[in-house]
Amino acid sequence: MARTLTPAISAETAYAAAAEPKELMIIPGASHTDLYDRVDLIPFDKLQSFFEQHLSA
Repeated sequence: MARTLTPAISAETAYAAAAEPKELMIIPGASHTDLYDRVDLIPFDKLQSFFEQHLSA
């Protein structure tokens, strides 16, 4: 089965419904499941920055 892209509108709908803190990241060219196993596409620096900012003790 071929992987397909998650439409940005789906991401935007989920983002709109989410509580704060939140940040929408659209990864150009990545399919929905690529962000589980394509480590070259995962924005680790942005994730780390977000978690440090919002989960610090």
